Amino acid sequence: FVTGWSLLVLALLAAPVVVGIIARPPGTTFTWVFVNPSDAFVYLTQMAQGSCGHWDFVDVYSARHLAGQPIFLFYSLVGHLIPAGAAGPAGLGLLYQATRLVFAGLFLWQLWEFLGDVCPSPTSRRVGFLLAVLTAGFGVYELVLPDLRASRHIFDLVFDESSSFAGMMAVPHHAAFLLLLAVFLRALVRILVRPQGSWPAAFVAALSAAGIAMIHPDKAVVTIVTVLVAALWSWFVGRTSHRNLLQAT
Repeated sequence: FVTGWSLLVLALLAAPVVVGIIARPPGTTFTWVFVNPSDAFVYLTQMAQGSCGHWDFVDVYSARHLAGQPIFLFYSLVGHLIPAGAAGPAGLGLLYQATRLVFAGLFLWQLWEFLGDVCPSPTSRRVGFLLAVLTAGFGVYELVLPDLRASRHIFDLVFDESSSFAGMMAVPHHAAFLLLLAVFLRALVRILVRPQGSWPAAFVAALSAAGIAMIHPDKAVVTIVTVLVAALWSWFVGRTSHRNLLQAT
């Protein structure tokens, strides 16, 4: 089940790249970007700088000379993986899209494992997987029934973080964020459910939370709130101990 559906999802995620390569008009060049080019070209530039050994972000599109900033570290790291001499447009674009698909595949695997940890039956696990991967929010109903539309822009269909599929389709760091989130939640469940908790799981949760904060600093607050709510609820229903709460903290 999970292998077939995961391959289908990955095929859908790769389809725009394949179309861009084989169906480009004569005399044109495929840029390897099909979502949000204004941001994607900045990410590709940072990968190119990373391939030269740099870690700081420098805005090459500005007429002003600005000092490097420690941001976009994810793309700096990816850029360091490019072999010397392969940082041309095709090399950067290929690695950019390959990174997106690799992290998407790892996320699907960890999502399946996480659902196995929390779902009471195989059926609920399968349904949860399909809902988490292939559905969005209320926006699709707003599109079908315009009378329900509250504003001109439908969040679910405009912003690439509105669903997991849209995030995996958009940019590599969204797929990486989803993977880290799934790993973090699996570790948190181990901490709160096991009678004696798990210090290794606490270490994994801390590392994944640090990765989440590196990609999206604003998500650090969300992560903290998630831990507090989950820990307090688990303690309230009597499923955890002070040792578990300490590890979760």
